[in-house]
Amino acid sequence: HLNLGELVRMACENPARRFGLKKGSIEIGYDADLVSFDGRKIREIEAKRLPGKAGWTPFQGREAVFADTIILAGELQLKKGELCGEPIGRDVFHG
Repeated sequence: HLNLGELVRMACENPARRFGLKKGSIEIGYDADLVSFDGRKIREIEAKRLPGKAGWTPFQGREAVFADTIILAGELQLKKGELCGEPIGRDVFHG
């Protein structure tokens, strides 16, 4: 049971700080990476609707909350749950 502040620190701020990325906070000079979702909108996971190339998921049939809007580096990537932007970004790990 985490409050929102703890969740933001653990999932956003701390990993970004650990890897030296200008992410994880809404501040001037940081990447504009934002996600919007409604936690009350729960739907079943369907492999065919996921953006991955595998075509399957071990979570098929389970319920989840999906993003409504995703903005990466200030560019709209997902609108009303549908992909709409060109893929952007870079790999953090180089194997």
